[in-house]
Amino acid sequence: MISNEFGYDFRLIRTARLMQKSRVLAFLGLVFFLCFFPIVAVFLVLYLLEVPIEIDGVMTNPGDTAYLQFFRIFLLAMGIPSLISLLIIFLGLFTKSKPYAYLGLNQDYEPVVYAVNNKNHVYIDKELLITLDLRTGRLTKSRDQNDIQNAMLDYCFFRSFEAIQNPKIKHGHNYVKITFTVTTGRVKERRQYKIRFAESGEPKTISELIYMSAYGNNNLRSFKSIQIESVNQNLSIPYDPRIQRETLIP
Repeated sequence: MISNEFGYDFRLIRTARLMQKSRVLAFLGLVFFLCFFPIVAVFLVLYLLEVPIEIDGVMTNPGDTAYLQFFRIFLLAMGIPSLISLLIIFLGLFTKSKPYAYLGLNQDYEPVVYAVNNKNHVYIDKELLITLDLRTGRLTKSRDQNDIQNAMLDYCFFRSFEAIQNPKIKHGHNYVKITFTVTTGRVKERRQYKIRFAESGEPKTISELIYMSAYGNNNLRSFKSIQIESVNQNLSIPYDPRIQRETLIP
């Protein structure tokens, strides 16, 4: 698979900052909202239309104490979770994006990906993978190409097109969707990326969705949006000094 199958050659991106925002929180909020709100809506309509209902085998009418008490308790019990779900959705939608990876060049002007999070820093080039555990200070290195390609797929999939096998590609107006499967031992991941392009034809945002299947269990591993910023501009990449010493990055 080659980079410009998308109508854009991602090899043109030499340097950039990748910003991410998780969509999992908003997704979970939406799931709970859809569970509670339809019930609330149905009973609210019944209450507003003053429809008689049967409670504990007894038919009650609007104005009856049991009728009013039932709707008051029920609408509060179902309405509060619906409001909390809406709050979760808004929190997920309006959370600020954070930098999680930087694209740069090493001393040989070869492409480099440097990923950062609260647990570790990861350096990746075509020959070397370095992981720094921030909690223990442990530094691990690998030159195994499978490790390098898997890490590249995790942090910047468009820098590792050669590792993508049998992708399904769908083109639309100002976007392209790519779906493929990555298998490691008994673990299978179904990955989907939707890349949206600006009017200029350059990539603007990427939506990532990863489902993991292992030993009969299916899990949502990643659901996030990625913004590509500062393309081919001078970047200040926050290399950890311990990684710099191993890579001779200036």
